[in-house]
Amino acid sequence: MRYQLKSASVSYLSVLTIAIALLSIACTIPDDTNPPFESPPTPSVQANNVNVATVDDIWSELTRISSDLENTKLGLEQLKYDIDTALFETATTLESIQNSSFFNDENITGNFESQIQDITTNLDSLNASGFIDENRWSEDLHHLNIRLEDMTSLIESLGYDSQLQLTDKVTDLNSQLEEIWRSIETIQFDLETSSQTSYIDGRIDEVNIQVGELTSSVRDELSYRIDTLEHEIHTSNDTEYINILQQEINEVRSLIPYDIQYTVDTLNTDVQNMNSSIGLNNTDIQSIKSDIIYLEGRIDAID
Repeated sequence: MRYQLKSASVSYLSVLTIAIALLSIACTIPDDTNPPFESPPTPSVQANNVNVATVDDIWSELTRISSDLENTKLGLEQLKYDIDTALFETATTLESIQNSSFFNDENITGNFESQIQDITTNLDSLNASGFIDENRWSEDLHHLNIRLEDMTSLIESLGYDSQLQLTDKVTDLNSQLEEIWRSIETIQFDLETSSQTSYIDGRIDEVNIQVGELTSSVRDELSYRIDTLEHEIHTSNDTEYINILQQEINEVRSLIPYDIQYTVDTLNTDVQNMNSSIGLNNTDIQSIKSDIIYLEGRIDAID
């Protein structure tokens, strides 16, 4: 049923125009077959009855068509309103992120990928559902609005954390999100105006690529920060400073839960290397071991 609304409307309007013309002709043709002042014969009366019945049928059909068109129009207007509302809420969310001051979501990378993937999955579903299939559209829009609400909560938790120094990355996150939503709005316009399904599918693929680049850039930034801190650990002989750096590494790694097992392994290796290269006292060793036990507890909780 995709993209058939305009052609269906034209067909209905053509039928309506032709029927009205027939109705006008039927009502205006004079009856010249009967002499003046004479009663018409019985066959003519039967013919007139047939014409009246035909006109009634045409009028009934026109009424039904008009009702169908009106119902379809109301349904499409409601669908457009629902989508416009969802996009407006998203725009409001993007404005609110500019005033956020905390970057405190412990599972930001995994959660962010999941939220955006759910939204793009719903876009694919909308694209395949049929343009005027009202029931399916209503269900898809409901799920899309739920994902947008979840996205609002997640975006509002983003911001600046001085220890991680990710202000620039969050700013870049804003611009990439805005670009993604502009692409979504373009797809919505294409769905309403275009019959080129392959072109629309291509636009959705572009959004998926942007989502991949977005989540990858966040992960890369966190990984780079960890590598920098580990380098500082290996080049420092200050035990207290090493402990501070190790704590910061743990905080950064908490944002990448799938990498915790690797952290435990490398932390064990670091303990052995540092113990052999500098003189750690028992308190220092116990502190590092506590970090390891904490990370192992996080792994058990995730599993």
